[in-house]
Amino acid sequence: MGKSIIVIVGATCSGKTKTGIKLAERISGEIISADSRQIFKLLDIGTATPSEYELNATKHHFINMLFPDRKYDVSLFEKDALETIKQIQKNGKEPIIVGGSGLYIKAIIDGIFDVGSSTEYRESLMLLRQKNGNEYLYSKLKKADPQSAGKMLPSNWKRVIRALEVYHLTGKKLSQFHTEQNKNRKYKFDEYVLNWQREVLYKNIETR
Repeated sequence: MGKSIIVIVGATCSGKTKTGIKLAERISGEIISADSRQIFKLLDIGTATPSEYELNATKHHFINMLFPDRKYDVSLFEKDALETIKQIQKNGKEPIIVGGSGLYIKAIIDGIFDVGSSTEYRESLMLLRQKNGNEYLYSKLKKADPQSAGKMLPSNWKRVIRALEVYHLTGKKLSQFHTEQNKNRKYKFDEYVLNWQREVLYKNIETR
């Protein structure tokens, strides 16, 4: 693996865009937007898309790329973003990931895998949850995949159900998929979180 790729994340109005641009200017970088909505055109007001001045200051990728009627999902983004990283580095620039959407960030760093789904099995788990509660499902996951269970809470029952579903469909633990994906990743990532006090964020949101 080569030099680490910088990832800038944070809450709404935490200054991710400005920070990314300033950094890009200092290290000769280009920004990869990991925002699932800014990728679409005509949604500037609702998504706080970078201004024309900001877009001209530093080259951005995945901003205003598609019209809203086009289908685009996280699996496509993972493929396109990794190819874009490769091209940026080939051109002698530094890719800087700025986001955005948690799932899109995860897609770049950890990867996304698709093992399908089972409506019938998922519905059976939902019935078990209604009858016995979140803790019951969580106890099933702890037996099947204790490593994955250790990374989530019983209250996050949607994630618990998905982990059980993956195990049911493949016979493999969710944690195994994550481990395999990490081994196949060609890049290292350094993630920086812009963490402000709530009062500051609220003020920034009101100003916007």
